[in-house]
Amino acid sequence: MHAVVTTLIYIIGVAVMMAVMMFVSWSHIGRSWKIVKQWTHDNDMELIKVQRRFWRRGPYWYAGSCRDVFRVTVRDSLGQVRRGYVSLGLLSDQVDVKWD
Repeated sequence: MHAVVTTLIYIIGVAVMMAVMMFVSWSHIGRSWKIVKQWTHDNDMELIKVQRRFWRRGPYWYAGSCRDVFRVTVRDSLGQVRRGYVSLGLLSDQVDVKWD
């Protein structure tokens, strides 16, 4: 009986930890998307396409997992379509952009 209770507590603990990790991950991704959208709005650009990059990170290949990198296509206030990479810091709202 004691082994069954111990196993059950272990399984519940692992499930709770996984749920917390998923929540933190999703909230971080949502925050990053909001920052990219706000950056385009603040710079009078229309966001046409955005892709989060895990492997093909363009000029941010060295950034590691501490930065989110996005491939973006935007239309500026003059109607020009531009493509580039946007890098976001882990704990800041700082946006770094490198255009193609």
